[in-house]
Amino acid sequence: MAPGKPEQVDYEYVRAGTCNIFVAVEPQGGRRITQVTAHRGKVDFVRFVQHLINHVYRSARRIHFVVDNLNIHFRKCFVETLGAKAAHNLLQRVDFHYTPKHASWVNQVELFFSILTRKVIRNGNFASRSDLVTKLMTFIDRYNTTARPFAWTYTGQP
Repeated sequence: MAPGKPEQVDYEYVRAGTCNIFVAVEPQGGRRITQVTAHRGKVDFVRFVQHLINHVYRSARRIHFVVDNLNIHFRKCFVETLGAKAAHNLLQRVDFHYTPKHASWVNQVELFFSILTRKVIRNGNFASRSDLVTKLMTFIDRYNTTARPFAWTYTGQP
């Protein structure tokens, strides 16, 4: 700074913390079930799946999870977190379907994360992690009020 010169300010990003967002997409209902956690570890994923099985879909006969090959998305993580018997009891109605390891495809969860990024995260000035969570959950609740089933149009034919 010098007398007679305008003040120059450089933008500095100040990181106020991080969080993880688990999202389950219900294709036939179009609904998104989310949970924000401080970390993205196997214990966090197991707790999210427990919530889905025991609360959200407790009356479902069979629950199908389409997941990628992230190291926390496997049955062994449930055994390591809950023990063999509890993991077996929890997952007896569950089928995991894994996406191909070397494939690139855009799925509904990735689309939803793109929407969250554009509509909430990029626009936000968050005072704290709890402020971010509040804004995310408010947006998701509002988004789910217009939920519609997905109309799959891909046939695999060129």
